[in-house]
Amino acid sequence: MGDHIKFMKRTLTILTALLPAVTSASSAEKPNIVLIFADDLGYGDVGCYYTAGCSTNQQPYCFIENGLMLNMERATYRKPAGSWRSGMAAPDWVNETVDVRFTERAVSFIKAHHESSSEMPFFLYLPLSSPHSPHVTADFALGKSQAGVRGDMVWLVDWALGQVDAVLKEMGMTENVDN
Repeated sequence: MGDHIKFMKRTLTILTALLPAVTSASSAEKPNIVLIFADDLGYGDVGCYYTAGCSTNQQPYCFIENGLMLNMERATYRKPAGSWRSGMAAPDWVNETVDVRFTERAVSFIKAHHESSSEMPFFLYLPLSSPHSPHVTADFALGKSQAGVRGDMVWLVDWALGQVDAVLKEMGMTENVDN
């Protein structure tokens, strides 16, 4: 079975498992859901028992929001040095900073949701590409782990989770959480 089909089956299984908890709860009890994928972390690395899918594994390389591929009208073919990820890419797509952009957008989404409709539950899907290859990362993460570039990418995953956790705490949105 292809990796994409396995990924979709795992994702659907997770979402199906969460559905009864969200739909059966009263309006005041419906939880916010934050689903984070980090591809290529090993068994038990962060307390999870498997990894699923990579958000940045195949072209086109672009950000997708609300079903729209952003900036694809200006996409060009690229073959970045040190990367096997050749293909059509939006001009704002940079392998080294994609997880930083994902995280910044997740934090912005949580803040905007809290300001506009804090009584309504939300679903946030944050698909990190780290520590999946290509083994490149944001400059501010380089050397943080003292375990090479892959270690720095794992550090970046930890940083991303810390950013999401911090904004949830700042917005007072950690009370209805199932850990």
